[in-house]
Amino acid sequence: MLNLPVKVRPHHDESLVGFLGRLATANGFSHSFLIKKCRELTDEEVESFYRKNDVPFVWVSSIKALSKTRGSLDPLSTYCPKHCPKCLSEGRYWKYVWGLKLYNFCVEHSMQLADTCHHCGMRLCFAAFTTFRCSLCHRDIRKNQTFSLASTSDVWFSKLLENRALSRPPLNDSILCKLSILNLHELFLNLGFIVSNLKGKRCNDVFMSSELSKISHSAGKIAFGWPGSFYDYLNICQSSVGNDKWHPKTCYRKIYRISFQKLKSDAYDFLREEFEHYLLSNWRGPLNPRATTFSYETIQSHRWKPIKAVANSLGLAPSKIKVLLEKGLVSSSALRHDCGKISTVVDIEEAKAFVENAARSRSLKDAAKQLGINERRIKSLVNGDLLVGYRSNTKPQAPWILDCDKFLNKFSLSAMTIDGDECLTIRKILTFHLREETQFLDFIKSLIRGVVVLYGGTEDTSFSDYKLIASDYFSWKCQWLKKHHTTKSLSAREVASVLGVKDNVVYAMINNGLLAHVVVGKQRMVKPSALKQFREKYVFNREIADQFRMSPKMVVACLSEDKFRPAAGPHVLNHPCRHYIWKRTDKLYDFLISNFGEG
Repeated sequence: MLNLPVKVRPHHDESLVGFLGRLATANGFSHSFLIKKCRELTDEEVESFYRKNDVPFVWVSSIKALSKTRGSLDPLSTYCPKHCPKCLSEGRYWKYVWGLKLYNFCVEHSMQLADTCHHCGMRLCFAAFTTFRCSLCHRDIRKNQTFSLASTSDVWFSKLLENRALSRPPLNDSILCKLSILNLHELFLNLGFIVSNLKGKRCNDVFMSSELSKISHSAGKIAFGWPGSFYDYLNICQSSVGNDKWHPKTCYRKIYRISFQKLKSDAYDFLREEFEHYLLSNWRGPLNPRATTFSYETIQSHRWKPIKAVANSLGLAPSKIKVLLEKGLVSSSALRHDCGKISTVVDIEEAKAFVENAARSRSLKDAAKQLGINERRIKSLVNGDLLVGYRSNTKPQAPWILDCDKFLNKFSLSAMTIDGDECLTIRKILTFHLREETQFLDFIKSLIRGVVVLYGGTEDTSFSDYKLIASDYFSWKCQWLKKHHTTKSLSAREVASVLGVKDNVVYAMINNGLLAHVVVGKQRMVKPSALKQFREKYVFNREIADQFRMSPKMVVACLSEDKFRPAAGPHVLNHPCRHYIWKRTDKLYDFLISNFGEG
């Protein structure tokens, strides 16, 4: 290439300018003279030089770069004496990768490259390529012991640049490691510039090494943690803007400009895809359905849409969507504009999921008809959190939204295999036995927990037609009354459930004067105090049998032989009753204890 008397062998990773400096020194020429001669070479002479000498292949573009003016899109800064003092002291030559604008941290020594004198702080000039000294204080730059350590991301990014500049196999399978050095430089020069936030500068005007180090450091953080670090930067953009930002073009102004206006090559499609993926996951604002920059799939898949658009998509009235928002069942995001108008967007996926779960939601009247109970009971179930129901608090005339199917799914139904036992339907129990709301809710909870076995018929049977064994219900009622003492009068049915007998036994006790009662309307009621007095004064035959471990027939036979007379019973004249009832006396219990033990 240059017919000089002294030949110098280039290193495999040496820069062309550094090699020309060594060649000029060996032959007694000035450095600038050889560079000028290289600019005058023809393509044939350059190609001949490549064939005859074992030179680094990266010099193919380096020779042409000698005559080019500096530009931001050119990854190589040919005349910048940026270096690693330790590498320069050990190898005594300038490496090619040091000329890369974004290569600012040494891979071997994990330190920041220098382009200034460690003694006087003067920026090194072109002469440093041959003299290795500062042109002002003449200190040897290879003796520089002051340096800044590089982070893991800085070193990794430098490895990435070196790998792509020397056309080595990719570091890993990520798309960043497969980009060409030109695309990698253009991408991270722009990303690093906006992340480092160099105020008062334009990306095309950045050439100072100190500024490039900041850009390289920021770019290394983005590249090392890609794509999570890219998302973190977008989160910062979103949190740093004011409340008046309601469009991604405004909120992510810088990255939007880079992704869709500056970097238009197909090689950067992955950047746009990651940006749109972030918007789908994190952008809680609307996307213009007529936008041409974002892909059609992104606009259609975006979850946050205006209330009317969500209502039209789901086939609901906007008022129902507003009820869901008011109850906090669906996520939303709102913005108050300067004019006072409030714009609201709704998460359509959450709204769709809720509507699908409550696709057969009913109004209050329809729910009462489906379940077979009155509207008052429906409201009690809603208030007791047993039936999912929603209604606007601000609009009294707003319709109810009730999920009856979810309520019915709470019950476990058994097959109808009831023979001989008396059954009661839910409708009969609610009509005649459970009039208090607290008692009603506790009974429904017992059915849900399976404390009382519930039997169902055909699939179209309503909730009120479900059946249960009468004795199971009265047993539950007895336990409930024991836990919930009341001062209210009890009906014959309620007294029967407490005593564990049929209601006709209670009526017989009332008719025989054994149980005091009052008449309320047309119904005979028993006060709790009267029931207590009856329990203290009388005892059932079966209670004696259970206590002394005898059969009920034996109790009747033994007591009758010893001249004890029942207060009421099946064969007692003028005091008929289905059960034998005895008067509690000391004489009665003395006889029982003496003959049958204490039980």
